[in-house]
Amino acid sequence: MTVPRQEAKNILKKLLITVKLYAAKIKDIWCCFQLVMHIAYLLTGSNLGERAHNLYTARRLINEQCGELKGQSCLYETEPWGLQEQNYFLNQALKLHTTITPQQLLKKILNIEKQMGRIRQEKYGPRIIDIDILFYDNIILHEQGLSIPHPQLQNRRFALQCMYDITPGLVHPVSGMQRVIKIYVASTLKLMEMQTVLQQAKKSEM
Repeated sequence: MTVPRQEAKNILKKLLITVKLYAAKIKDIWCCFQLVMHIAYLLTGSNLGERAHNLYTARRLINEQCGELKGQSCLYETEPWGLQEQNYFLNQALKLHTTITPQQLLKKILNIEKQMGRIRQEKYGPRIIDIDILFYDNIILHEQGLSIPHPQLQNRRFALQCMYDITPGLVHPVSGMQRVIKIYVASTLKLMEMQTVLQQAKKSEM
């Protein structure tokens, strides 16, 4: 029994469509397997408005737009850095699992800051939200507008304290020092304890 030419063409056309659909599905499945999970550490800060609520909103938006949050430090109230005449900050470190690149992560972070109403006017000035990338896996990256690890991390005790809460054994990829955060924070905490004792001693003498 022979199949009419037009009917054969229709059957062949349907087969080709089916093959293309399955090929597209296979491609999507393969792409899912190809996704690589990265670990990024972020630092959030706020010294305007409802600071704790601002950090909560930042956490929610980061979790929705950038990946999946896997850890967070305590909230720490800290003195302003870079420009002293402003309100104290609340800071928090976040551990993020993400499949996007550092450049894509930065773009999404800047968008979240804008979404929350941040207006960049004065360097180191007051801000409703500030989100920095501290680490991204173990990469070392220097591009215009993006340096990883964060170049000022070792100069900001509050950032190290926040990081210590969620990853005390992290190795800094630039310094190469083992447990650099734990060592630094331990030394600064001892210094803070000494300063507190001295302040209490001076008050008792008055």
